[in-house]
Amino acid sequence: MGVFSEDVLDFFSPSNAAANFFILAGLLYAIGFCFYRLGTEGPAAAREEDGPGPNALATGGVYLLKPATFPLFLGSSVYTFEGIGLVLPLLSTTSPSLRPYYKDVMSSTVYGLLVVYICIGSVGYVAFGDEVSPAITSSLPQRDVFTIAVELGFCLALLFTYPIMLFPVIGIVESKLLGPSSSNAEETTSVKPGGETREMMWKSNAVRTGIVVFTALASIGLEGSLDNLVALVGALCSLPLSFIYPSLFHSEIIGTHRKRNNWIAGLGVVMMIGSTFFAIVTWQNSDSDTCKKEHY
Repeated sequence: MGVFSEDVLDFFSPSNAAANFFILAGLLYAIGFCFYRLGTEGPAAAREEDGPGPNALATGGVYLLKPATFPLFLGSSVYTFEGIGLVLPLLSTTSPSLRPYYKDVMSSTVYGLLVVYICIGSVGYVAFGDEVSPAITSSLPQRDVFTIAVELGFCLALLFTYPIMLFPVIGIVESKLLGPSSSNAEETTSVKPGGETREMMWKSNAVRTGIVVFTALASIGLEGSLDNLVALVGALCSLPLSFIYPSLFHSEIIGTHRKRNNWIAGLGVVMMIGSTFFAIVTWQNSDSDTCKKEHY
């Protein structure tokens, strides 16, 4: 069995269920507060004295398009679907009798997520305007017991879902550094002559520990640049996975719609270069104290 065996996925089922509960509870509280603020104070953009700004498309005091930050939006919006990397691994562990329905379930899930993202993002932006923080919890009333509970719930949700989201990375990195058989080294407790299995196990542990430490240090060091970081990751990693590679693979494997695939891949390259450049050149504009500001 590979890294994505059914036993492994079953092992993470309880923690993923708990994470989903914490995320749902936090989203409901955030949306509820946004509607409360809209009901008491009205749209945030309508309260701003400076107006919509130059070259911005606005109606009723609400921004519909801001060209100055649109490249960041491209990378960030694609990044929201970064879980697409789990589609094929989950398909490989799906029961053969259920695989004919997998495509429909996946499509329905993606469309449902799109609706949820648009609704939550729109409500939050209309309620807070440009003063909204990249992390919505930083815009909620600070020192409020419900806000603290939501932040704690989101932290637990990240902790619970981190292992399974890291599995694709672990499988790829270990296969490159330690060889294809490294991902299966922990599946046996016996030690081969010369201690090769035990040695491989500790090498795998070292690689995984290094990945965790790296992500922890990166999150600490880049805490004030969340919007630019998300846009950069979305541009460099998610855009190729979403537009470029699938189109090129379809042309090579299936051999049809080559012209359409080339257009999509070309658009992906342009978006990747533009979003990456903008995320880097605007990096210095990030406020490192954003997450430390108190509201209300």
